[in-house]
Amino acid sequence: FAKAGASFITFHPEASDHVDRSLSLIRESGCKSGLVFNPATPLSYLDYVMDKVDVVLLMSVNPGFGGQKFIPATLDKLRQARKMIDDSGYDIRLEIDGGVKVDNIREIREAGADMFVAGSAIFGAAQASDPNGYDTVVNAMRAELEKAARVPDLAFCVDEMMKALGMPVRGEASVRQWVGNGVPKLVERALTNEMEGVPDAQLYEKAYPIFLDLYADNTSKRSCLYDGVREGLDYLESEGYRIGCVTNKAARFTMPLLTDLGIIDEFEIILAGD
Repeated sequence: FAKAGASFITFHPEASDHVDRSLSLIRESGCKSGLVFNPATPLSYLDYVMDKVDVVLLMSVNPGFGGQKFIPATLDKLRQARKMIDDSGYDIRLEIDGGVKVDNIREIREAGADMFVAGSAIFGAAQASDPNGYDTVVNAMRAELEKAARVPDLAFCVDEMMKALGMPVRGEASVRQWVGNGVPKLVERALTNEMEGVPDAQLYEKAYPIFLDLYADNTSKRSCLYDGVREGLDYLESEGYRIGCVTNKAARFTMPLLTDLGIIDEFEIILAGD
């Protein structure tokens, strides 16, 4: 496969007697390496080879034929894999394959996936009467991904903050409703579980720095650019416009985020919230 031009080579851990050696051989061939997990295969195969893995692929159907339904338990497995990847500190992609459709791709993204395989959902859903065919389905998927673009990192930090305080986690659905008015307001809403709640002052003073430390380490691990942002910036630059970025996000979060998203050099000036 490497000689034929492959850039990624993945395999099921059950297919090798020496997973570590197989991963090393793939990298030595000049390719990215990865492990593929069937629905019932435990993630423990990753425990001692995270430094040799570039992609983790979770099968959300039992492989064999197309058109199967997404196995819901895969969402919990995704969250577990995402935590393992984040805790490892390695740059590892998390891919999902099987039953990915327009109506569940957002939930899958929010569970931690950042690569998606869709076959029947695209080729079987395009309408003959639609002149755009497959593009319509792909664009609908992208639109769903846009809705999940910036919240996963914030939701992760909120839930980890709540755990540190010994309080119930809030979940991404709630956090999605709370963002947009700055970190202090987000922390207040998380602590009270209300849009306009006012938390105990001592509790807030304890919670706020916990959130800041978490967010400093998680500004862009799960986030991505909205569809069309890069093209829009390129167009403005080609037309001779000088571009700036204005945000209510503090500089300690803004600069790493723009850097990780690969667009920091697009701006002549960056005005952060502080």
